[in-house]
Amino acid sequence: MSETTSTSNLQKVLTCVLLAVGIAVFAVRLLHDGPYAMPSGGPLFGGLGALLLGAVLLWSAVPRALGRLALGRLALLASPVVLEDRATVRAIHALKVEKYAVARGAAAIGLYPREARDTAVSLRLDPCPGG
Repeated sequence: MSETTSTSNLQKVLTCVLLAVGIAVFAVRLLHDGPYAMPSGGPLFGGLGALLLGAVLLWSAVPRALGRLALGRLALLASPVVLEDRATVRAIHALKVEKYAVARGAAAIGLYPREARDTAVSLRLDPCPGG
């Protein structure tokens, strides 16, 4: 099997997986009786991100370089380390609110918490093994 064929097959598989994950985040509501809240926070952004990456990979008019860039960014998603230590999460959240004007503005109008909530986590992106 040539390198181009294996890359193409990998791209097709990743496209299907990303689209399935993105759809599942929203379709899970159909499996439950009664009201089921729309996803919010991490699940919302994760579902939308999976749909977006899947759509970029699916779109045949996208130049190969952009498709490869999307595949490369997907590798980053596979290497987040989730930090759940409350003191670390609070410190990182405080630094984010201090650094980013958008976070400060959103916090001022009540769209973003000024302090990390108990459900908040932080991500540390480590380099993928092997370079």
